Amino acid sequence: MQLMKRKCPWPLVFHGLISVILGTTILLWREELTNMLLDCFLILKRSSYILEEWSNPSAKVNIELFYFNWTNPNDLKNKSIKPQFEELGPYFFAQEYKKVDIAFNENHTITYRNQKFFHFDETKSKGSLDDAITSLNVIPTATADKSRNWNYVMRKLLSISLNGVPYESTKPLKELLFIGYKDPLLTTASYLPFLDNIPDMDKFAWFYKRNGSTEYEGIYTMGTGQGNTTLGTVYKWNYKHKGSYPGHCGNIEAHMEIFPRMKKDRLDLFNSDFCRRVILDYNKTVTYEGMEAYKFTAGASFLDSGTFNPENKCLCSRKCQKFGVVEYSACKYGIPAYISLPHFLKADPSFRTKIEGMKPSQKNHESYVMINSRTGIVVETKLAIQINLLLEPNPLIRKYNDVPEIMFPIFWFSVDMKLTDPVITKLKLLNFIPIALKAISAILVFLGMIILIHSLHRRLADIQRRDIENITTDYEKNRNHLVQRRTTKEIERVIAYDLNKNK
Repeated sequence: MQLMKRKCPWPLVFHGLISVILGTTILLWREELTNMLLDCFLILKRSSYILEEWSNPSAKVNIELFYFNWTNPNDLKNKSIKPQFEELGPYFFAQEYKKVDIAFNENHTITYRNQKFFHFDETKSKGSLDDAITSLNVIPTATADKSRNWNYVMRKLLSISLNGVPYESTKPLKELLFIGYKDPLLTTASYLPFLDNIPDMDKFAWFYKRNGSTEYEGIYTMGTGQGNTTLGTVYKWNYKHKGSYPGHCGNIEAHMEIFPRMKKDRLDLFNSDFCRRVILDYNKTVTYEGMEAYKFTAGASFLDSGTFNPENKCLCSRKCQKFGVVEYSACKYGIPAYISLPHFLKADPSFRTKIEGMKPSQKNHESYVMINSRTGIVVETKLAIQINLLLEPNPLIRKYNDVPEIMFPIFWFSVDMKLTDPVITKLKLLNFIPIALKAISAILVFLGMIILIHSLHRRLADIQRRDIENITTDYEKNRNHLVQRRTTKEIERVIAYDLNKNK
């Protein structure tokens, strides 16, 4: 019996090998493929989800503000009594923000402005915007400081005009923050155009005209992730490549909000409130909602103005302060403003020993940014910053010639940002890409091996069938031959018998 011949299994072998090779390639190049897919997604382009989320963020941003009330201003010149402060607050604000005036440029950058609204929430606050707060009198203090560069006549006139002005001022919180209050010195300065770097303001407040403004933060030019640009990198601010500080301290090329392909050792962050790039140091790797994230904190790179790193001395337009307090005046019209962590956390102890009321806490006053390690998207932020004013003797102004040198804490605030659940879900899907690629590679290798094993089994079965077929054929031939031989002998015996009988 002739058995049916099987077709050659080589096509199956070919497909099996392709599947194994493809699966192995995906496994070996999983990181590169993941980055390619993320690069395709993390691009700002028209009518994309990421553009919508970036321009109208759904993340919740809350601000807690604490103001320092100066309780003993009458004892300023009493060397045996330190200035005493009590912390008022928190005053809670919900921040709403969006991008406006968005324009895509031919060089693959995008130009835009930030618009922020601050909504006071009295139910979550410990106090109201009408709370009266006593603080260092900002305008006279700043004017006396700026007069160091004026001519003799101008300094003399200022010295006379400041004789009856108190060192402190008591104002409601709403005027100190947003509404502003009038000051005769501001009015006078508006009629003296030869005074340099004088703000064009009819009132003073720390955030005067900022609430809802599209002009306050300036205009940004940022990369879209296409061409030779990097998504999230700010290349220009107010159409300039430099900020308000000289040398490398004025560099603004850093990231905002999105940090793809970031360096793990540090985080370069541009903030228009500082008019420059700031650097946060890598702290540790944490788990956030089941995803790996890098935590960066405000450390030596943020708080040093030359104490440990001489290159940071370009942050100082005057005498550099000790570690922990960094000059801010270049961003605030030259007034003697300085930034630090709340309650002078991590700062040189001398700033706290000259005053009373500071209670630094690592838990409450830490500044950090947590960034998803896979996508570079910020998942949580807590930026706690304190604004200070330097009071120091000025021999050119009579009222200030014998005041003590003190770094006055004014207020501090904490900006807290967390992603919403829908955004976290989408972020988890992006973080699932390498796991999905690993699963796909495993499936391809497994299927390829199954196909190869099946093909080998078929090949062995075909060989076995051919061997059986050959054995069966040989057996049939031998049996027929034996039958034929047997029949011939029997016939010969019958013939022989008949012959013998006839005889």
